Amino acid sequence: MSNFKGSLHNRGFLVSLVLLFNSFFGVFVLGKNGMYIIFAIYLLGFEGGSPLYHALGRQNGSRSKQLAQGGLILGHLLAFTTIPVLYLIGLLLIALYVGFENPDINDSVYTADEADPDLAIINKYRFSTYGGLLCQLCLFALLVTVSVWQKLKLMAFFNPSGDSLKLTYLHGVAWPLLLISLLLSIVTIYGQQYFKPMHPSH
Repeated sequence: MSNFKGSLHNRGFLVSLVLLFNSFFGVFVLGKNGMYIIFAIYLLGFEGGSPLYHALGRQNGSRSKQLAQGGLILGHLLAFTTIPVLYLIGLLLIALYVGFENPDINDSVYTADEADPDLAIINKYRFSTYGGLLCQLCLFALLVTVSVWQKLKLMAFFNPSGDSLKLTYLHGVAWPLLLISLLLSIVTIYGQQYFKPMHPSH
């Protein structure tokens, strides 16, 4: 279980990044239906990530994982823009990675020799929740900073009324949050590669 804490933290951060932050920021980029589009993108990625990357990797687990990790990094870079098509592709790539990782995390958590079957699901969502809480903490810290700096109401982000604040939230919140997520993802990917020879997966 301990080998996958980093992956679970990263998973929680990514889920909150897409479903929490971008469900609101997506309204600035995509219009009034942005929240629904983001939900649809996440569901598509979560359900399709594993079959898609395994098909692209021709059932080679290592190659499939490399493709998913490359997609995750590219997804972050594309999400830095407010061009709707590139923005959506970026979020889809992030969601596809979450979907790809989920079955592997489940197998590793539930079948590990040291795992208590009765506590496995609790442990999985506990560590994933830590990552989600970290994302939320970063998000609200950035929102408070931007709100004070620009003399805005804190709740203005959650009730978008037009495009006038899009660049403010893009530069002051979206970019720093994406950068934190990208760095966390790179550390997680590096950790998976580093510990792989020492702790082979079951």
